Amino acid sequence: MQVVRGYFDAIVRGVDTHWESPRAFTGALKADDLEPDGRHVLDHLHPDVRWKNVLGLVFEGKPDCTRAVDELLEASQYYSVRLDEVTDLGGDRVLATKEVGTRSQNSGAAATLKVFSVLTVRAGLIASADEYLSREQALAAVSPSG
Repeated sequence: MQVVRGYFDAIVRGVDTHWESPRAFTGALKADDLEPDGRHVLDHLHPDVRWKNVLGLVFEGKPDCTRAVDELLEASQYYSVRLDEVTDLGGDRVLATKEVGTRSQNSGAAATLKVFSVLTVRAGLIASADEYLSREQALAAVSPSG
């Protein structure tokens, strides 16, 4: 569970400081010039990490995930993440409950929502993250019959 907490702590810090001096994570990754928090986030991820966001879009590998984050931040005037809870689900699964706040770049519409991420941790690295809009959906996805 510590790897998940460290991962989200770095995300929170990285997103907060991103707005002070916005720059693309994909370019920084290619140039090996990531900010410390960006590096810390990626250091927690397996090279072949798989991320399914709340829209059901799937991103595979660190480069694809950084591209997705860049697109998300480019579509936002503001984006924030707050980790609320981390729960051990047994085995290699962890549930992270977070609050995400955003303001659309185009419309200026603001939204805040709870996101429930089921993370699989293998060999001390996050191998996958699947996001859901309810705790029930997230838990059903990891239940033996789910």
